[in-house]
Amino acid sequence: MKQFIDDLIEYISGQFESDTDIAKAVKVVNAYKQNDTIVPPQITVQCLEDNDSALDDDYSGERISYIAVQINAYCQQMKINNVTKSAQDSVLIFADKISQMLTKQKAVTWNENIIRVRRVGGTFGMPIESGATTYVSPIRFDFYVQYDYNNI
Repeated sequence: MKQFIDDLIEYISGQFESDTDIAKAVKVVNAYKQNDTIVPPQITVQCLEDNDSALDDDYSGERISYIAVQINAYCQQMKINNVTKSAQDSVLIFADKISQMLTKQKAVTWNENIIRVRRVGGTFGMPIESGATTYVSPIRFDFYVQYDYNNI
């Protein structure tokens, strides 16, 4: 479901572009992008499992695909809503914004292929280097989308 991941990246990118609370540009990319160096603020999107089994049916008989996704937000100290936030606070705000973007109600409005979405996990901001200037917050979602995915 590469097309779904590409659509998800485009959606998240667009949401951050229009977010007036965030003063900096936020790069949103596929986590497996070759030769990519993380430069906060950045968000990576990765597919953890992509099950296109034709046997995967939902309760109403629709053929669906299950896609487990992890979204990682990377931040350093930055201004959010004109207030300087620590790297850890910034990454938690980003994680919350991403979770709000992907509620069931909002998810189906930007992509009609989504049948169900569920947040299945996340962590508090964690330092990714010993210097602790960059923090990461991974968030996991389960998406169930139409087996016959339509481009949006």
